Amino acid sequence: MARSKFLIDEESVLDQETPIEKTKTEKSKKPAPSKAVPEKKKVGRPKVKTEETKTINIAIPISMIEKINIAKCKYHDNLTEYINAVVRADLDANMKEYQKIYNMLN
Repeated sequence: MARSKFLIDEESVLDQETPIEKTKTEKSKKPAPSKAVPEKKKVGRPKVKTEETKTINIAIPISMIEKINIAKCKYHDNLTEYINAVVRADLDANMKEYQKIYNMLN
């Protein structure tokens, strides 16, 4: 029976080091950097949250947007702070009434 020219002797293949293995070892021998890596600086606005928050989406009539943009100037143009202040003031003034309504409905 004649051997095909495409058959390879298994032992000779196992004894040889594959080019992939050589490439991996050569790449891993990188010289150490001579300079110390500087620390990464923080990017973006600083966090000013004093308590845990939850993000919600609200729909505001377009006719109110210009007035809201003027009013938020009091809070350093921070819309979130403005809306929190308005909601907090409403809750402080009306929470007893809201609680009565809630208790009647539940």
